[in-house]
Amino acid sequence: MRECETRTLYTDEYSIVYQGLSELFGEKRPEPKNMALSLQFTEVGEKYRSGSKESVLLVGHAVNGWSEGESEFKGKSYCEYVKDRIEYRTSDAYREEFLTWMDEADGKSGRRPRSMPFWQTARQIVSKLTGIASTSTCDSEWRKYIAWSNFYKVSFTECGNPSVRLCSAQKAACIEILRCEIKRLKPAYILFEPLKQNDWMAEIKNTFNPQISGYTSKYVRECGIISNSRYVISSRPDDRRTHFYETSEKEKGFILDIVDTFQGLVP
Repeated sequence: MRECETRTLYTDEYSIVYQGLSELFGEKRPEPKNMALSLQFTEVGEKYRSGSKESVLLVGHAVNGWSEGESEFKGKSYCEYVKDRIEYRTSDAYREEFLTWMDEADGKSGRRPRSMPFWQTARQIVSKLTGIASTSTCDSEWRKYIAWSNFYKVSFTECGNPSVRLCSAQKAACIEILRCEIKRLKPAYILFEPLKQNDWMAEIKNTFNPQISGYTSKYVRECGIISNSRYVISSRPDDRRTHFYETSEKEKGFILDIVDTFQGLVP
């Protein structure tokens, strides 16, 4: 990965907007205060190119407890830790590690990419939009063309999505981080997957003033254009399977609808 490409996102501006979350790790830590918190940083594949027609930004809800936790601070202040992790993301070590946990049968720290509908459908959507051949989630090539983030960057380390209180405490800072991500990454496609209906759809409208197409369906809650990027706010594919090569009929319908919607949008 060329350094200039990773620096597209990992800039001083990105570091600064992350400081908006610092109070959550200090005196304004929401209840329950005894639970350790995790902090997620946006992941960028080595072949991702800002502004290219193959660039896809995936935005989920939250990391659900398995991101880098406070134990990783190792005596550093929050600001020092953020600077350290952003610098790491421009290193060769990060380039070799990017989403490699998806190659594991059960995934790192209990993550199960083979049975996660988010990743099963994302792989096929990305492959169809970019023309990159992919036969399974464990294929590594398609992942190199994506950037992956979550709207809520702070969650509980042990397990579970962030509470209502934790979501509320970080929402304003997360909006600014998302604004920075879209500005710097300039994706051709943005796929948003909120956890709940209207969870943060209103924030998208208020922040970006998108050109909304008006099309909705069983799987598409909203779609349109944000800063020359096609975006779709989708429902969540909720099938659960144990065999990762299989795609359910529901997921096939989801994938087709999302891809067709993206291709019907004109920036």
